[in-house]
Amino acid sequence: MKTIYFSIIFFLAVQLFFHEKTSAQEQCKVLIPEIAETYEGGCRDGLAHGQGRAEGIDVYEGRFRNGLPHGRGTYTWSDGRMYDGRWREGKRDGRGTYIDIRDGEESAKTGVWQADTFLRERRQRPYTMGHVLNVERYTIRKVDDTPDRIMLTIQQGGTQNRSVRNFMFLMDGTGEAYRSGDQTGYQNVDFPAQCRISYETPDLFRQVIIRVLMEVTINEPGDWLISIYN
Repeated sequence: MKTIYFSIIFFLAVQLFFHEKTSAQEQCKVLIPEIAETYEGGCRDGLAHGQGRAEGIDVYEGRFRNGLPHGRGTYTWSDGRMYDGRWREGKRDGRGTYIDIRDGEESAKTGVWQADTFLRERRQRPYTMGHVLNVERYTIRKVDDTPDRIMLTIQQGGTQNRSVRNFMFLMDGTGEAYRSGDQTGYQNVDFPAQCRISYETPDLFRQVIIRVLMEVTINEPGDWLISIYN
């Protein structure tokens, strides 16, 4: 008898929970008609607020404030166009990427927006640095526009460092290993390319063995030379 009683109580509690949840979602409004058909996510004072997903003829997934996209989010139009970036009070505002589709081809525009108006492009850096350890100095320069390759030279005391051991030069699955004289690297590289270089070498005074590490992502196609000095 007790088992039946508790089963009934549990069933009613579950039904009440889902009823309240459904009612809350039904009362939570999105103030842009094109995405106001269904909504799942945070709610405050009857309006979409916090992380959520709204659908209609278009779809938006991201942050809301007072019923409007506000913060980071992705809006996809019914014709396939898309914007991923920052929003403010329902309008594109801040850094973001807009992908347009014309004649079946995509074109992307990355930059800064304000009140749904594109202000300026955000130029991508030729390369971005990651973790660097025990490197006295380095240079990363684009030698030419072709071929698409990344080469490496390691220097110490003004000459080629020939005391390197446990050497690794790893790429993110792109390119073919290539060597030219004292330089080693990869050719036929697809950019952007993530590089991780590590090795051990005596320090300049030949007193201790140091572990060297460099991580860099090269974004722009071309013939690149990385020079590391210890």
